[in-house]
Amino acid sequence: MTGWRIQLVLIALLSSMGAVRTIKSQTANESSRIADPFAGLKFTDSTPSKHRLDNYELLETLDMFHAYSQGAAALPRYKDPIPTRGSKGVALFRTVAPAVTLVVVGTDNQMEGLGSGALVRPDGYVLTNWHVIAGHNSAVVFLKPASSAEVEDAQAFGAKVIFQDNGSDLALLKLSRSSTLLLPSIPIADMSGVQVAEDVHIIGHPHGELWSYSTGVISQIRNDYQWKYSDGSRHHARVLQMQTAINPGNSGGPVLDDGGSIVGLVAMSEEGQNLDYAIAADVIQRFLQQAYAIQTRGADSKPDITADRVSMAKTTENKQIMRLTLGSRTIYWVSTPELSDSEVFISDGAKLIHGQHPNKSGGFSDWSAETVLGTLVAKSEGRMPQVFQK
Repeated sequence: MTGWRIQLVLIALLSSMGAVRTIKSQTANESSRIADPFAGLKFTDSTPSKHRLDNYELLETLDMFHAYSQGAAALPRYKDPIPTRGSKGVALFRTVAPAVTLVVVGTDNQMEGLGSGALVRPDGYVLTNWHVIAGHNSAVVFLKPASSAEVEDAQAFGAKVIFQDNGSDLALLKLSRSSTLLLPSIPIADMSGVQVAEDVHIIGHPHGELWSYSTGVISQIRNDYQWKYSDGSRHHARVLQMQTAINPGNSGGPVLDDGGSIVGLVAMSEEGQNLDYAIAADVIQRFLQQAYAIQTRGADSKPDITADRVSMAKTTENKQIMRLTLGSRTIYWVSTPELSDSEVFISDGAKLIHGQHPNKSGGFSDWSAETVLGTLVAKSEGRMPQVFQK
């Protein structure tokens, strides 16, 4: 693979503060292994103790790095669309596309989901499909670069899944970021004005072709429509039946009217039948009302992840190392005679994340990540990394 330079912002999950990170090159295979920093020490079995950050937070951070790497790898493929449609479509795309996002989840170097999303509030709420984030509590959300020439300046934020309804196949994410700068957002249309034979516009990422635009028409409105996906999950909701081009990667993308409001959210298509479906605006409205009302649901209900094995070692500098083994992942807590939990290392063999200099928020002020892509460093005033730098 030829080298490329890309600079992106990442806001990590599970913190009232976000994380912004910069990545400079992708020149190696993500499957390469990172050396164990304490491989030469002799560890003996021990008992677990409480630490500054819990296992769940640390493993979520590691998973976020994996998801980010996958999304970052897709960004260089973005090319500015060539305006071949009428002036209405061109103007709509230029106005609305900045509020359409790329949503990525993944673990252990595998991109488990790549879909679209829509910013529905300027303070960072992203609407997408449940099936895009199913099984995850976090995602990485990429914002559209201003142009293909500015891909390296594209922003990516960690996001928390704050509400989901698998029945209607909807999920709401909240970007974790410290900035108060308002983001572009897309309003939800009044369903009473949506008509059969109405023209619609779709923006999404079909087959990973980022921020693509297509048009179509509403062929019917189906009440209490039922469908299921290949994983066996079953869903039902009022949907728009459309004639348009829908492909994997479009899921979670907005279906827009001529005014640029969301009349539906792309859900699925029936192969070979030229039938595509989007969850209707009134279903979305009810979902969002419920989500905003109880948006803190699940925020404090983190699972208790216990280590498979706990062991202890000492270094020649009289530092105490506690090693927590969790399957293929390992956490090392470093304590000195003067300060417990002075550092933390998180490793899965492909990445090694290092936090040091404890801060007042219960996290670390300085973070770095050793990956096959190079070294990333970060500053933070919260529990998780905030601003990443070269």
